[in-house]
Amino acid sequence: MQDSDEVETLKVVVQKQAEQIELLKEQCSGLKRKLEEAQSREALQEKKQAEDLSKLQKQCDGLREELLQAKAAAYKAEGDLLVIQQQLEEEKLKNAPFCIDCFKGSSEQMMFYTGLPEYDTFVAVAELADPGSNSQGRKRKLDRENELFLVLVRLRLGLFEQDLADRFAISQPTVSRMCCEWVNLIYAKVIKMPIWPSREAVNDTVPASFTEKCKKTRVILDATEIRCAVPSSLALQSSTYSQYKSANTFKGLIGIMPSGQLSFVSELYTGCMSDRECVIQSGFLDLSFDEGDVVMADKGFKIADLLEEKGVSLNIPPFLQNGKLSEQEVRETQEIASLRIHVERRIQRIKAFHIFDRPVPLTLAPVVTQIWTVVAVLTNLQSDLIANPGVV
Repeated sequence: MQDSDEVETLKVVVQKQAEQIELLKEQCSGLKRKLEEAQSREALQEKKQAEDLSKLQKQCDGLREELLQAKAAAYKAEGDLLVIQQQLEEEKLKNAPFCIDCFKGSSEQMMFYTGLPEYDTFVAVAELADPGSNSQGRKRKLDRENELFLVLVRLRLGLFEQDLADRFAISQPTVSRMCCEWVNLIYAKVIKMPIWPSREAVNDTVPASFTEKCKKTRVILDATEIRCAVPSSLALQSSTYSQYKSANTFKGLIGIMPSGQLSFVSELYTGCMSDRECVIQSGFLDLSFDEGDVVMADKGFKIADLLEEKGVSLNIPPFLQNGKLSEQEVRETQEIASLRIHVERRIQRIKAFHIFDRPVPLTLAPVVTQIWTVVAVLTNLQSDLIANPGVV
C-alpha cells in the first residue's frame, strides 16, 4: 500500500516536471521568436541605414561637384570683373576731365604741364598764393588747385584761353580772369621774397669753375627781350621797337649767382631802352653790394661808372683794340663767356614757358611784368642749373 502511494507521488512529481519542461520549451520558443524578430528588425534597420548612407554619399558627391562648378564659375566671373574694371578705368582716363589729379603722380608730366618738378612743389606754390580770403562770396568754377593748374598750363604751354576753356569746361572770360588773379597773387608774394643773397651765401656756393679772378663775382647780369604785339599807337610802336631784334619787344634784366640760382629779376621795360637805363630804373644799383664785389656782364652793359660809386667792379669781355684782341684778352673773353653762359641758360629756362613763344598780346600788357617775374622765380624751384658744381 505504501509502495503504491510512493508511485503515485512520483507520477505526480514527474507530471509536474513534465509540465514545467513543456512550459520552459514554450518560453524558449517565444524567446527564440522574439530574438529572430529582433534580428530581422536589426537587419532591416542596417539595410535601411546602408541605403540612407548610400543616398547621403551620392548627395555629398553631387554637392561637391556643384561646389567645384560654382568655384570655377566664380573664378571666371572674378576674371571677367577685373577685365571690365580695367576697361572702365581706361575709359575713365580717356574721358577724365583735364585736371591736376590726372598728372600729379608723374614728375615728368608735372614738369611738362606746369614747369614745376613735382606735385609737392605745386602744393607749396598754391599755399604761398592762397587766394582763399580774396575769393569769398563768389562761387568758384574750379577748386583752388585746378585754378592754379590752369594758370600754370597757360604759362608753361602757352595754350590759348579758349583752348583752356574747352579743356576745363568753363568760359574764356573765366580763364582770363583766373589767370590775372593768380598771376597777381603769386607776384604779390614773390616780390617780397629775398632772393638777393648775402656775400657769405654767394661764397658758400661758388662753383669750382670760377677761377680766383672771378671768385669775387656777386652776380652775373644779362638782358633779354620778349616780343610783343605791335601797338596801334605810333608813340608806343616807337618806344617798344628794338633795333637789336628789329621787332617790338619788352626788355628785362636777369641776374644769377655764380651757382646758377636766380638772384635778381627786373620789371619789363620797353624794347628801345638801353641796358644802362634798365639797370638804373630796375633798382639793381640799390641792392646791398659789398665793397669789392664784381658784376659780370656782357660788353653792352656800360655801367662801370655806376658800379664804381658803390665800390663794385664790372667784369665784361675786353673791347677790340686796333681791330684785334691780344692773347690775354682772348683768354679773358673765353673765360667770361664760359661763365656767362649760365645766365643764358637761366633765361632759356624762363623762355621754356611757352607763353613767351608768340608776341605777347596787348591784352596782357597790364600783367606782363607780373607774368615775367612769376615765371622767372618759378624756375628757381626747378633742378639746379649747374649740376654738382663743387665749391672753390
